[in-house]
Amino acid sequence: MKDRIQRKESKKPSHRLKRATIAIACFTLVFSSLALFALLNVSGENKTMSERIDNYTQQIDMLENSNDNNARMQHDKDLGTED
Repeated sequence: MKDRIQRKESKKPSHRLKRATIAIACFTLVFSSLALFALLNVSGENKTMSERIDNYTQQIDMLENSNDNNARMQHDKDLGTED
């Protein structure tokens, strides 16, 4: 009879083990969801920053082209007045 009781007890996991397993699963779930949220947030900010950088790059290119055209016009104007 004692042997039967010991076998029965050894097959059942303890309540502390069950609670620890549940706690670890909850901890993993919560922090995985927080990590996913943080990753999505950073990804969205990265997209916004990339769009702003592209916009600024286009503005800089337009200004450089405008300056180049103004410099060419001034150079042509200076050459035309010297002749």
